[in-house]
Amino acid sequence: MLTLLSSNQLRSASAHNMKVELIRSTMIAGVPTDSGTTIEVDNNVGRMLIFSGKAIEYVEKPKPKAKKKPTPKKEET
Repeated sequence: MLTLLSSNQLRSASAHNMKVELIRSTMIAGVPTDSGTTIEVDNNVGRMLIFSGKAIEYVEKPKPKAKKKPTPKKEET
């Protein structure tokens, strides 16, 4: 349930979201959601899912840096 009291809260609502990764299948907002799914939910919903053992907080994995191929050396004559 989302209740907004003023337009200021409407603008700041996106600042109160968190990403979670589901570790168990569950229903979210009446929609069946499979384990392994990463979703963005309100902080309260995210905490409830984490404390009930249905989700973990999602942490983005850093992308590995591409290794540069060594450039061939020119032969000296």
